[in-house]
Amino acid sequence: MRTLEGKKVLVTGADGFIGSHLVETLLNQGARVRALVYYNSWGSWGFLEEVKNVGKECEIVVGDIRDPHFCLNLLEDQEIVFHLAALIDVPYSYIAPSSFFKTNVLGTVNLLEAAKRNKRLQRFLHTSTSETYGTARYLPMDEKHEL
Repeated sequence: MRTLEGKKVLVTGADGFIGSHLVETLLNQGARVRALVYYNSWGSWGFLEEVKNVGKECEIVVGDIRDPHFCLNLLEDQEIVFHLAALIDVPYSYIAPSSFFKTNVLGTVNLLEAAKRNKRLQRFLHTSTSETYGTARYLPMDEKHEL
């Protein structure tokens, strides 16, 4: 069953490993996907480049969630948002904490503010990280794991 047939779905972090697979799955379910790829000067779409026919089947948007005006345009007319965009290298976060704050916190706030203004939006899903749980006390980690 194609449950998302015709739905307008935004995926932030679409250039990442999980994001690219999510885009592929959404396309297979018939969604009209807008995939956000973090801007870079070499024009790379990251893991999204490995998804067959992705450039023909979905709208690729290059940008940065740290820009609130960009986020307003990005969410325009979207019905569902999967927010996966984030900086992920924990050891580097100790060296450059402002970069992580601006992207992971303020970037998320920018998307949420844009979502508040979108009357068509039905769902906003924000993912997190296993780092929330810290060092694993047992494997595999699950939702019952101590924070």
